[in-house]
Amino acid sequence: MNYQKYGQIIRKIREQSNISLGSFNKIGVSKAALSDFERGKSMMSFGKVLEVLKYLGVGLGEFEVLANDYDMTDLRELFRKVEKASLSGDIEQLKFLSSTTEKILKQKEISISIRVIYNHVDIHELEELTEYLHTIMIWSYKELFIFYVMMDHLRPKDIISILNDFEEYAEGIYRSSEYKRALALVLMRALTVLTYYGCKEEGELLLAAIKKYNLTDTMFLRNLFLCTEGYWIFQFEDKNRGYAISENSIRILELLGERHVIDFYKKRFKKYMNGK
Repeated sequence: MNYQKYGQIIRKIREQSNISLGSFNKIGVSKAALSDFERGKSMMSFGKVLEVLKYLGVGLGEFEVLANDYDMTDLRELFRKVEKASLSGDIEQLKFLSSTTEKILKQKEISISIRVIYNHVDIHELEELTEYLHTIMIWSYKELFIFYVMMDHLRPKDIISILNDFEEYAEGIYRSSEYKRALALVLMRALTVLTYYGCKEEGELLLAAIKKYNLTDTMFLRNLFLCTEGYWIFQFEDKNRGYAISENSIRILELLGERHVIDFYKKRFKKYMNGK
């Protein structure tokens, strides 16, 4: 791998996102410097490359996949398969995906995260993933996936700290329509877990962020959000009203989604409403 190829990849991502060379002046990368890097005329420091990737909303993991001649859609397709297997409770498929992810894509953190779903990890692996989440500077599907999967295993203070770092480093994610669904699911799960632990203000901030960035742009996501918001109201404002909002949202979801998907969210709804 040489810097000419790194530059070519960044140029493709930038052009696909319709972002001009001059846009990077605001992060301290001049139009001339980035143009020379993209054309293979000069190298940029690793720190500057990270800043450019952050602005583009591309994680280092995804960039490495591209640099090694994989299609960036490979990871996205993997996550879709994992989500489907998780929602349907297909443990054998999850085991297969975890194994092939580590052996073929060489993505150890993702492989461990898949095993988290079916509870086949030890305390040291959970600590390893927690530490990894605390060190992220560039967020992508990979990092969002790991955060989402780990949410039930993190302490509230860890979730809040990671979310604060996310706010600092995830500028490109919020701008990208590609990440909207994944980001909505992550923030709603964080909202649910923090609400369970009694973190009222932090939950309120997440409610506001989801609304501000219009992340729930489908019927499914809107009703899932209402169910989550209902749980927050149930915990902190009015139990009867909150329960009614969440229950009604679940009923609507039953008309929209596949049976196994709805069953998954109904179980989580009952678990948190009953405080278990």
